Amino acid sequence: MSEEEKKTGSDTYHIPKLTEENYRTWAQQLKWILDEKDLLEIVEGKEVKPVAPEGEEVSAASQIEYESRLASWSKKMKKARSTIGASVTPSVMTYIDRMDDPAKMWKVLADRYNLKSQATLLQLVREFMTAKKDDSIDMEHHLQRVQRLK
Repeated sequence: MSEEEKKTGSDTYHIPKLTEENYRTWAQQLKWILDEKDLLEIVEGKEVKPVAPEGEEVSAASQIEYESRLASWSKKMKKARSTIGASVTPSVMTYIDRMDDPAKMWKVLADRYNLKSQATLLQLVREFMTAKKDDSIDMEHHLQRVQRLK
């Protein structure tokens, strides 16, 4: 995969796509992007799909307001979904393929790659303590790998 294929974003943002190894940095960078675009509340599940007004006394004004809120929410949901989908590698895409809800996508990715079990933490500590620079990579890449383990 070329360096360009590993990046995602619009003209403004170029962040590394999510792989099996870079969840923490990917999630933080994507949160900043989603927040700036007013999409973070959708992804975090805080802004949910509006509920249609019910009952016999539903006014035309309340119906119009609901339809406006629904259109706004749908637009944000689609932008959030495409932002997440465009920022993952094909191997990661298999876990969120055919999902429409960006909040569910975000949770699936967090559950899959932001593991916090005792075994995972011990594995990360062991990797950090035994990290050695391989001659095939430059110092910058080695330091980035160690930083990710932190």
